[in-house]
Amino acid sequence: MKKIILSLFLAVFCIITAFIFILFGYLYFPTSQPFDRTKLEKNNYSITFYDAKNQQINFATNYSGSKVGIEELPDYLKKAFIAVEDKRFYSHHGVDYRGILRAIKNNFSSGGVKEGGSTITQQLIKNTHLTSERTIQRKIKEIKLSIALEREYSKDEILEFYLNGVYFGEGAYGIQCAAQKYFGVEASKLSLAQACALVATVKAPSVYNPKEPKCEERKNLVLKLMYEQGYLNKEQYKKGVDEKIITVEPQKDYYLRGALQEVYELLNLSPYQDQKIEVYTYYDSYAQSSIENTLPEFNQSAIIMGKSGEIKGYKMPQGNHERPIGSTIKPLLVYAPAIDLGEIHLMSKILDEKCSFGDYTPKNYGDKYYGYVSAKDALSLSLNVPAIKILDSIGTQKARLYARKVGIRINEDGLNIALGSYNGGVKLTTLCSAYSVFLNGGDHLKSTFIREIKKGGKIVYTHKVEGEKVYKSGTCELINQALSECAKTGSAKAIGARHYEVCAKTGTVGKENGNSDAYTVCYTATDVIALRFTETDKTLDNSVTGGLVAKYAGEILNELYKNFTPENFKPSGEVSVIQACLPSYEDGKIMIAHPNQPSRYTFDCPILTSEKDKILQSDFFTPTTICEIYIKNFSAKIKSTKKDYVYLEIWRKKDNEQFLLVYDGNLEDFLDNNLLDGNYVYRVCPYVFDKDFNKVYCENIDLQKIKINRDDDIKNKDWWDID
Repeated sequence: MKKIILSLFLAVFCIITAFIFILFGYLYFPTSQPFDRTKLEKNNYSITFYDAKNQQINFATNYSGSKVGIEELPDYLKKAFIAVEDKRFYSHHGVDYRGILRAIKNNFSSGGVKEGGSTITQQLIKNTHLTSERTIQRKIKEIKLSIALEREYSKDEILEFYLNGVYFGEGAYGIQCAAQKYFGVEASKLSLAQACALVATVKAPSVYNPKEPKCEERKNLVLKLMYEQGYLNKEQYKKGVDEKIITVEPQKDYYLRGALQEVYELLNLSPYQDQKIEVYTYYDSYAQSSIENTLPEFNQSAIIMGKSGEIKGYKMPQGNHERPIGSTIKPLLVYAPAIDLGEIHLMSKILDEKCSFGDYTPKNYGDKYYGYVSAKDALSLSLNVPAIKILDSIGTQKARLYARKVGIRINEDGLNIALGSYNGGVKLTTLCSAYSVFLNGGDHLKSTFIREIKKGGKIVYTHKVEGEKVYKSGTCELINQALSECAKTGSAKAIGARHYEVCAKTGTVGKENGNSDAYTVCYTATDVIALRFTETDKTLDNSVTGGLVAKYAGEILNELYKNFTPENFKPSGEVSVIQACLPSYEDGKIMIAHPNQPSRYTFDCPILTSEKDKILQSDFFTPTTICEIYIKNFSAKIKSTKKDYVYLEIWRKKDNEQFLLVYDGNLEDFLDNNLLDGNYVYRVCPYVFDKDFNKVYCENIDLQKIKINRDDDIKNKDWWDID
């Protein structure tokens, strides 16, 4: 009962509100509002782009200008627009009052402005004569102009104006331009599915245009509305749903499409406003050609970004979508946070083994395991198990906070996120800027196409280089060391050693029937280069992995630095190189070597300077040696468990005689044969050599006293069997 009363109240409220709304409009604007007929056919939208050297970029991004007569268009195209945008188009006189009431009711119920109730006529007026502001005054102007427009033109003429001027995204105005841009056909040749895809685009061109994944779903919604309104029979509807949206290879204006989208975001522009805008970008024709000449295929994408976030080259044929990034997440989510927190050092040893974490049993690529490996080697070789062990030690919550600071949001806590396996993805621009932390001393800088925008000759936007601190500078220096090795001998070894420093990381995303994405992100002290190969209508061949993509990254580096050598990475001042004890390291511990320790038993170990005081000194000169003595056949055998670098002096004393040196060497076992009757004491003196080859003795070990008595031995034998 309460629901019925509430519904009646809403209905009455909507009717009264609509009446007051319309009455107020006519009272507020008592005279007819003039409209400009030339605006119905003319678009004054203009953006001029300039490159990094302030030279105008000449290739087109604006597809306005091509017109088509309404009689040339397929009947189902017109009906598709009407079904979605204005189903009572042919029956109202410019304003659909029932639609307005429905919009008011729905907006009232939702507590916000969700619907506008605009007809195609109203949309045409708004796009050509008014702004996009949401005010009562603007809405009333729109209504009065729409009614006036319907008095002057027929329905088909209004629909023709609308279709020839509506915006379809990426600089395409009008149905003819959109058909050519996305499908490479005349508007008159559009299939039912293609027509519905373009209708779907109008709602939000950056979200639903035919190159976006969401277009397929909305296209099917358009078909459903046409079917429900009687414009399609069941067979036509099913045929339209079954036809998949396939776009043609676009013109090679990848960079400007990305820059155009950023202009809209920065200035909150409407593509229908009259505007003369000058956009100064970071476009570098040399960088762009190095990408396009190396990556000719439609499924190959790449970005070249300067260290301050400036995008110099950009190829994204399939759009800058969020996709899984595989192992490229490891440095950002696992290794850098663990080093930053002091949980591991670059040379810390981790056991790479087949193991389980509860119900989760990760595997390395090829199911191959290496035993104890350093964190540096584990990252360079992109081993999975060590990455998961490290993540487990620092905790997913801390790791995710680090990732969020570089623009990667993860809403799951499973250890599988260490491998980039979670519900969600990352845009290639985001991944590229995330890696900028490693060449900017830990500061994260967002990627951008634009350095300055002028509107009407006045500067309305200037890019400010502002970074957020994420990792310590020393952490980034250590990650650079690991990823430099990755580019030479690790998973990105196709890049190889070069005469300048380059770091790299690969990633592969697999499915049951093949790979879906393959990545390489490489960087120098000057630039970040991110590449992604993506499935299209089928999965990638299993041979297409991050390691293969690294080969193409190497070719881009060759082109990019053909006439220029990037500088090397500068020391952070936060990393110390300690002389670490090699024998201790073989036991899995990083310990500072004794000052007198021989160099053959030390190695250079880089660590964060802030962690240096936490490193203990090795026990190289106080080695633990356990010795045991056995008697057999009038002989004494001494067995020791010692390190290879430990030498032993063994002294023997019989009865009341003096100790006598009977052995000096580094064998683990010593045998003293043909002992005479008597009581014996053995003293073991371990020692090591210092760097000047002087003996440094450790604590002596006196073994238990033994007794040799040949008579006792004979009594215990069967003398008649003795030869």
